Amino acid sequence: MLIVVLAHGARQSAVPERLPEEIVDVCIVGLEDHPTMPPKADRGRREPASFPTAAGNRGRVGGAMAAWRREALAAFPELHTELNDVDDIFSVYALWFTLKPMHDQALRDGDEDFLSRVYTYAEWCHRASPELDNAVVVCFYEHLVDGRHETWWARWLPRLSDPVIADVWPEWEERLTEDELGRLRKLLRDQRRALPPDPR
Repeated sequence: MLIVVLAHGARQSAVPERLPEEIVDVCIVGLEDHPTMPPKADRGRREPASFPTAAGNRGRVGGAMAAWRREALAAFPELHTELNDVDDIFSVYALWFTLKPMHDQALRDGDEDFLSRVYTYAEWCHRASPELDNAVVVCFYEHLVDGRHETWWARWLPRLSDPVIADVWPEWEERLTEDELGRLRKLLRDQRRALPPDPR
C-alpha cells in the first residue's frame, strides 16, 4: 500500500502524472495546493525528496532503524506500539500527523512534560537533515497558527527558538492575513523576541 501525502507547500509537480495502482489514498493538505489553485512560489525546500511507503520502511524496526524513529521511541514511549508498526507510522510525516493533535491537546491541558518532549523532538528534526526539517515544518510548525488567536499563539510561541521562527515565518506569511501577521509580530515584540524582516 502506498499513501501519497502532498503537504502544504509542495508543488503540484511533486505528484507523478501516472500513479501506481497500489495507491489507495492521496491526501492533499491545504486548499491552496488543490490543482484548481495556482502553485505557490518554489523556495527550494518543503517538498519531500520522495514519497515514503510502509513497504519501504519494513526491516527498519531492527538494527537499521531510521534515526527519526529511534529518537521518537525515546521521546514518546506512549507511541511505542505505533512506532514499532511500520504500517501505522510509516514515515516521519505520518508521525508528525499523529503528534500534532496530541500537541494541541497537551497545550489545552497544560501537559508540560509532553510539550517539552514534542518541542525538543521538533527542534531535533529541524536540525537533523533537510528531509526531517521539511517534515516538521509542513506537518507541525506551519500549522501552529491555524485557526487560532493571540491567546493560543502566546502558549506555544515562547517554546520556539528564534531560528525556527525565522525559518518558518514564510509559511506563516502565506497562512495569515496582514492583520494576523501584525498581531503575531506584536506578540513577538511583547515577548522581547527577535522579529523577522518586515518587507513593507
